[in-house]
Amino acid sequence: MEKQIAIEEIGIKEFVRTVFSKWKMVLLIALIVSAVGFTAVLFLPQEYSASSLISFDTSVIPSYTTDAADILSSDYIQAQVESKYTSEIPDDVEIVFTKQGSLQNSSVVQIQVNSNNPDQAIELADLWADVGVEWLKDQVTDLEDKMILAKEA
Repeated sequence: MEKQIAIEEIGIKEFVRTVFSKWKMVLLIALIVSAVGFTAVLFLPQEYSASSLISFDTSVIPSYTTDAADILSSDYIQAQVESKYTSEIPDDVEIVFTKQGSLQNSSVVQIQVNSNNPDQAIELADLWADVGVEWLKDQVTDLEDKMILAKEA
């Protein structure tokens, strides 16, 4: 034999009447939740995000990797950034490299820096992009030099 649970339906009028009859309780709960939320926001650390986009010509990326994000996150690029940065990069700074897309022979990568210091986030995102562009220019120069040597041979 199945047990049947009686479900009592209440109309909108009954619902509104119940809420208004308990308005003090509803207001108290709303105030408590708002106070807790406001207090939590005050104690959360502020985090700022800055990003740069860089486009790589994939024809000059070394054959061992085809992902520009891998190049930007490499130890070599990180060492270059650290040598040019005015101070040590704090451990709480988060740097994310995301491939945004590809167009024919180019790959677009977003460099996103998250920090509790807005100036630091901006400076690191710009510096990382500058170092990436510098590396790319060096790759193009090396490729041009190899082509000149090949033509001379």
